[in-house]
Amino acid sequence: MAMDRYFRFAIAAAAVCATVSPVAAQESSGQETIVVTGRQKEEALERAKMFVNEVARTSNDQLARLKEPVCPAVSGMSEASSTWLVERVRKVAEEIGPGAGSDKCVPNLVVIVTDDVAATFRDIKEHRRRWLAGLTERQRSNLAKSTGPVIAWTATSLRNEDGQRASEAFGDGHGGSDFDKFSRTLRVNSASFMRLTREQAIDGSVILIDRKALVDRATLQIADYVAVRGLIQGEPPESNATETILRAFSPGGESGPDSITPADYALVQALYSTSGDRSAVHERARIAKKVAEFDY
Repeated sequence: MAMDRYFRFAIAAAAVCATVSPVAAQESSGQETIVVTGRQKEEALERAKMFVNEVARTSNDQLARLKEPVCPAVSGMSEASSTWLVERVRKVAEEIGPGAGSDKCVPNLVVIVTDDVAATFRDIKEHRRRWLAGLTERQRSNLAKSTGPVIAWTATSLRNEDGQRASEAFGDGHGGSDFDKFSRTLRVNSASFMRLTREQAIDGSVILIDRKALVDRATLQIADYVAVRGLIQGEPPESNATETILRAFSPGGESGPDSITPADYALVQALYSTSGDRSAVHERARIAKKVAEFDY
């Protein structure tokens, strides 16, 4: 219950942030205030565009999202911490993401706390290659060269308008767990000038975290980082113009915010508010407008 109250409080705080400036503008009068308010909105939109462009990465010119309810699994943490983290991620997904799976669902958001993230990644690359589905050789190489406390990525697949896959990574989409099942064809049943006949889906997310990086970290911060990182195909932003939980484990040693921020909330909510059959250009513009509403 405490976790639920905290998350709802965070959402309420985000809503307050979204309404502060418009109310202030109404209480003021004069042309100068209108101009300043307009400028604030423009600046907020520019910051939001920068944030979304840096964070939301693409697959074949589209933004990917989970098409099945999230099913988190944790390895390498105490039972109590793992249980709390899983429940928090499920709560975030229920509030602003694709929802949460049943207690016996097949994991599609895997968190591994390890003493050596680089060695763990090499082991996955060698023995669970399907977990890297959708990544280019360059992306895999960059992950292998990572020196930060976290290595994270999403396995993706191409699907048609009915949700059928062209490849399989994290199970068959029907409760199975056959990592090696693979299909090379994609049947398209419709055509449209407004919408694409394909979409990119996140089949699963993997987050490897160095155990030493968790020292003195609150479980809330870890869980919210995992939730946002696992629900989007993205990376921490290079700039610091927008406060985001994605900076919690930056290679430079930044501690980041204590929990999910209004920008994170708006980003994930906007991403999951549509099906995903549009181009990345269209989607990023739409998401940026939502993020900007929380920033002026």
